[in-house]
Amino acid sequence: MLDRAVYDALKPAGFSSWRTTRQRLGPVRAIPRRCHRIDPELVKQEVTSAGFVFVAGSDLLHNPEDTHDAKVFELKGRSDKFLLKFRKPGR
Repeated sequence: MLDRAVYDALKPAGFSSWRTTRQRLGPVRAIPRRCHRIDPELVKQEVTSAGFVFVAGSDLLHNPEDTHDAKVFELKGRSDKFLLKFRKPGR
């Protein structure tokens, strides 16, 4: 998985940030994969399972006008995004 490859490539105490597009609330399977969206909590689970420690999250790129049902590629930069920061344990 990508998160494990990033973990292995980073030096101890290195940081990794993730920016991706938020899906609407609801069961993951209810959201079509064609929309290319993901739940921030799922990203946290996957990245921390690779060994990272969650540091912070930000809604700086949040767009309340995104209805979360269009493909992100159709929105041309207007999709509802989130930022997450993780740290690899170590000195």
